[in-house]
Order: sequence, then C-alpha cells, then structure tokens
Amino acid sequence: MHLITLAFIVIAMSHHTFRYLLFVLLMITVVVLLPVAAVTMSLTPTTVQPSATITITILNLADGSDFDLSLSSTDLTSTGQTWYNLTNFAMPFTLVNGTMTATGGNLDRIALYVKKASTGPLYSVEATGNGSVNVTAQQDVTAGTYSYILINGDIHTASQPVSIAFTADGTTKDVPSTAVLSFVIEGASAGHIRVLARVNGTTTLDQTITITTQMRRSSNGGGGGSAEPFITGSTTVPELTPIIPTITAVTTVTSPVPSVFPVTPTTGSTIIDWFIGTTLGKTILVVIAILLMGGLIAIFLKTR
Repeated sequence: MHLITLAFIVIAMSHHTFRYLLFVLLMITVVVLLPVAAVTMSLTPTTVQPSATITITILNLADGSDFDLSLSSTDLTSTGQTWYNLTNFAMPFTLVNGTMTATGGNLDRIALYVKKASTGPLYSVEATGNGSVNVTAQQDVTAGTYSYILINGDIHTASQPVSIAFTADGTTKDVPSTAVLSFVIEGASAGHIRVLARVNGTTTLDQTITITTQMRRSSNGGGGGSAEPFITGSTTVPELTPIIPTITAVTTVTSPVPSVFPVTPTTGSTIIDWFIGTTLGKTILVVIAILLMGGLIAIFLKTR
C-alpha cells in the first residue's frame, strides 16, 4: 500500500520537478555502477629461511570491512611441539569483534598463546581431542605489535603429517591508507605456509611461503641478487628453542575441525555489491525502482 501511495506522489509532481528528479536518479545509477578502488595485497618474500620476516602490504582497505587472515600448513618440519611461532607480529589496524582460531589435524592437543608487547598473555587457550582439535579466542584484535602468536600441540599418529591453521578475523577499524602487516616465522625449519586473506568474502591474497634452510645467491651479476632455494642437497637443521609462555587461563574443549579455507574467486568490488548485499542498499534500490516506475507512468499519462 505504501509503495502505491509513493508512486502516486511521483505522478502528482510537476513536469519540471520530475525531470530534475529523473536527472538525480540517473546520476545515482551512474555512481552505483562505478567501480570503487579494489583492495589489493602483496606478500614478500615467498621463499625464506627460518626466522625470516614476512611483509604483507594492503591498499584501499576501508574501515568497517570484514577481514580475515589465515595461515595453513600440512608439511611443516617443526621443533618439538611448536608448529607456528609468529614473532614481532605487527598489526596495522584493529579487528573489532575479532577472533583468533587455531586448528589442528593429527593432533590430540592444541594450544594457542598470544602475547602483545609489554603486556601479559592476551590469549591463552587449549583444547584436546582425538586427532582433530581447534580452539577459538574471542576478543578485539587491537593494532600494535604482538611479541608472539604461538601454536603447539601433541601429535596423534607419528607416521602421519600434521595440518595446522591459524586465522584472525573481525571488522576493520582505523585502517591507514597503506597498511603494512608483518611477522617473523619461527618454530618451523622447513615446509610451506599458505597465506590467505579475504575482504568481505572476496579473496584478495592467496600465496604460499616456502621455508627452507638451503639458500643460495642468484648468479645475475655482482655479489648481490635475491636468495633462491637449492634444488638438491641436505643439511642439519639447527635446534630451535620454542617459546612456551606461562598459561594464565586454560579452556579445554573438544570440537571438530571446521572448513578453514573456503576459496572465493578474486573479483573487483563495486558499490553495487553494497546495494545488493545490505538491507539498506536493497531498500534504496526499491525506492529508486518505485520512483522510476512512477516517472514512467507520469510520462505515459502526459502523452495521452
């Protein structure tokens, strides 16, 4: 009923007013269809030695975006029970209503420790299971440098590979124009880490880091050049001392391993995505459609 009333109001408008309104609607339509600057991310380097720094540069990320960053591995060579030890983790913005999740396959126990620089343990949570375990800590992930984000756990079957995943997600706040997220990889001496980042459900980064202790200099002139892995050869992996923080609060849970990495094809985002994907956007589109319908009716009546 309200929609019909609105249509008659449009019909009752003067011809001059309607032309002005129609012009405004056309401008709104053009703006809706214009693409906004797409979020872009880059990761360097992709081949590293243990204790190397990984840098992720993020452009055009807006406040209020749904953001998640995931790291996953299935072939890591670790020291003792430590699988991930991400030190000097520099977070350039805050994730409101954030969560940090650690997931393990072929583990009977998994523990997640997160400590922000100059403070006590921010998160300390542990879970037990029978080969599949995961823990989630819910708290805002505030901007700043974290001393470490550490995941360790007990292997279920020694002859089988262990899968590990870590995810941080939430709603972005106070994002700089160029956001640089970085961390140092400790605890693993060889293997691969897949880094996956998504913004509003769209994959914006999907790269794999290779960790190796065999590095050589490329031969393209001079003493410089980028580091590359050896194709053959072996080495003795030095023993690393894992960082085991004091546990201040432990929660024991048993839960299945969720699907951590659904992959969405990378696409450019437009303002129309917001109109289609939100209640307010849909309402605005309905109002525009009603006004256009009323305008067409008015034009039809004037031509009779």
